Amino acid sequence: MAVACFALPGLALTLPSGYSLPALGLCLLGAMAWFHGAGQDPVMRHLRLFAWALTGLCALWTWDAFLSQPFKVNALDRPIKFALIWLALPAVVWLPPPARALRWGVWLGALGAAATAFWQVQVLGMDRAWGYTNAIQFGNLALLLAAWSVIWAAQANGREQWLSWAAVAAALFAMIASESRGGWWVSLFLLPAAWWLSRRTLTTVPTLRPRKHPATMWVTVATASLTLVALGTQAPRLAERTQQALHEAQLHLTTGESTNSVGQRLAHWRLAWGMGQDKPLTGWGEQGYQQEKSRRIDTGEAPEVLRTFQHAHNEWLDMWAKHGLLGVLGLLAVYLVPAALYSRTLIRPNTTEVPPTAYTVIQQVGAACGLLTVIGYLGFGMTQVMFAHNSSSIMYVFMNLLWLGVVLAPQGDGLSKKKPPEPES
Repeated sequence: MAVACFALPGLALTLPSGYSLPALGLCLLGAMAWFHGAGQDPVMRHLRLFAWALTGLCALWTWDAFLSQPFKVNALDRPIKFALIWLALPAVVWLPPPARALRWGVWLGALGAAATAFWQVQVLGMDRAWGYTNAIQFGNLALLLAAWSVIWAAQANGREQWLSWAAVAAALFAMIASESRGGWWVSLFLLPAAWWLSRRTLTTVPTLRPRKHPATMWVTVATASLTLVALGTQAPRLAERTQQALHEAQLHLTTGESTNSVGQRLAHWRLAWGMGQDKPLTGWGEQGYQQEKSRRIDTGEAPEVLRTFQHAHNEWLDMWAKHGLLGVLGLLAVYLVPAALYSRTLIRPNTTEVPPTAYTVIQQVGAACGLLTVIGYLGFGMTQVMFAHNSSSIMYVFMNLLWLGVVLAPQGDGLSKKKPPEPES
């Protein structure tokens, strides 16, 4: 479990398919946990809510795959990834995710993403940092690593605080180097949310607030400097890409130009909205969507550039066009169920009857990181279909499983070496 917690965020952006083996490890642990009776644990009823939410979309995609003619086995790839949650579910009850492994995995992942981005952009001369996935997915997931690192920075002391803020700066560099403009705009609200939540995880249990280290001011200065350097190396491209996006949007609105990045997205959104209105309950299905899109392109109702794309570059509109209201409600559940479980922990009132322990801090940290995951994906989904890609699908399913494991079964090694106080007899 410790290896999986460390490797999933730590290797996701650093190695080819670095997210797959840790996810497979969680599935194997889950299979073993079923035989040990972990599936009967009371905590499982909360985890099953998340699994059932994923199952709703899984069922839609599976039904859609069997309706397609001819049937293709690889059409089941996406629902299978979501269905694996049932196999891995009891693993986090049987062996609760250790907080230290997750924390170090997040830090390693952020630093590794920066190293990958630097190598690809500065050494190989690539225009954008792609990692070993897609530039958009790489930048979006790097931003999540930065947000998680902000949460951990609030819990760290001394040298670990240095490392944590260095991870924040590193992940931001990777995100900027990816030139994913969707990630750039999401950072405008995700990072402030991370900062606010990091303060909350401390003030909720003030007796466990990390001591102020004499070097805290220097840590802040060094982090700000590293961030400015990271921004400075990419500032020209940052300004150029932002100005280009505004120009492309204006060009599309005035002339209908759709051959550029922003123009084709706006055209996709208009097409998907119209197609969804024609079949608002169940949508066109994956195959029907592609066929109807081609027909509308042939009749001049949509630009030719849309023919080569498989989705609408918006999670909600893509679901609306392909699966109608049923799909939209299923997608809403996938986001709202984990968000509700995290929020339940974050807004839980303090009590003076039970002394605060390190485990309550672990729960707060896990809930904050999990909630940031949901918020991030909500933002990313406005300009990209995250669940159409392996990396972002696996990271959403299995990182949420780990964060929920921390929140609902907080019995790992925690942030403190002290054990919780024994109840008085």
